[in-house]
Amino acid sequence: MLLALSFALASSCRKKKDDPAPEPQPPARYVMLKPGSYWIYNNYHRKADGTETDLAEYDSVYVEKDTQINGHQYAKLVRPSQWDNEVHYLRDSGQYIVHHTGAVLMSPTDLTSVFHTGYSVMGNGDTIYRRLLFMADTGFVVNTPAGIFSTAVLRKEYTLWPGFSQGTDPVKNWDTRFAPGVGMVTEVMAIYSHAPDVWERRLLRYHLAP
Repeated sequence: MLLALSFALASSCRKKKDDPAPEPQPPARYVMLKPGSYWIYNNYHRKADGTETDLAEYDSVYVEKDTQINGHQYAKLVRPSQWDNEVHYLRDSGQYIVHHTGAVLMSPTDLTSVFHTGYSVMGNGDTIYRRLLFMADTGFVVNTPAGIFSTAVLRKEYTLWPGFSQGTDPVKNWDTRFAPGVGMVTEVMAIYSHAPDVWERRLLRYHLAP
């Protein structure tokens, strides 16, 4: 409605000065990288009929420290688990959040690029699925125990090749949602072996280092 009204006004009169375009939020506003910051998540299981179970299973992510790699400063993010800690080294390049391997992980300002394309291939050369990584949306609103957030959505899109979909939808999405000034607030995990059920991590509480 607002967009239609703006067009109507533009057609009825000449504007003296164009309104400035809103400045896009920088990547660092979505992936908080200051040591001492942490995020606690609760896990949920949702069935195809929409029924949902609170699993009361909690996990966390925290920024342990800054470190230098190949002349760049990276933040060390740690996700503890009962088997081993999952560790990532990330930095803000100004337009993108970049892994220490050089891989682009996300950008709230780039909604057209595919950051990564990968394939899972069997020993005989048959392709099982293709995986794409890209930004799917901005302004997507999610509700979590920590609050309601407008988010940018990073999507891992998995497409099963014919012969492996077993009658299910061949495309499954793994969506990670980031809120400006907060960080990751939800992660929706669709797993082929358990389709059409999905699992979701939702932000329970968080602390941002000053």
